[in-house]
Amino acid sequence: EEDLFILSELLKSIKLYSIGGVDIGIALYKYTKYIEELGSLANKLIDILDADGLFVIAKIVDSKCQFTARSRNPRLDVNKVMKHFDGGGHRTAASAFVKFVKFEENMESLRERLLKILEKHLKPRLFASDIMSCPVKTIGVNQTVADARDMMDSYGIGGLPVLEKGKTLGMITRIDARKAETR
Repeated sequence: EEDLFILSELLKSIKLYSIGGVDIGIALYKYTKYIEELGSLANKLIDILDADGLFVIAKIVDSKCQFTARSRNPRLDVNKVMKHFDGGGHRTAASAFVKFVKFEENMESLRERLLKILEKHLKPRLFASDIMSCPVKTIGVNQTVADARDMMDSYGIGGLPVLEKGKTLGMITRIDARKAETR
């Protein structure tokens, strides 16, 4: 019954974030003692949220926090994240005890510190559309290999689609051009 109450309070306190394409929940909770089942509660909570990662920060005495993390995304290694808080575990589950060293430090500042660490740890994924050349540079089927090499050099690209009457027939790369020129 106590676990159900704590789970309910954690759900009320959770804030959701999307960092580098990874959905993460962070819950803050104040309690009077060590929460023995916090790991099990974190497992239930991540299932309820259907999030990629979850961090629970539970203040258990005036100067100490119980900190538990779970991950279901290979890009989020909670062990690495929790090492920043002198904790550890493994890639999908980790924990730490954090002692506040300064009076003004609190759970909110701990959440902010965690968010900064996550932003460094979870770099956004790059997609082909992020780095593609546009508009597409092409070469005609009747142009020379020297023309292709010159175009690739001029535009700083490694390959050109080869077109005939607007239809793509193939591709020529710098390696293809180099091989052809050494024949």
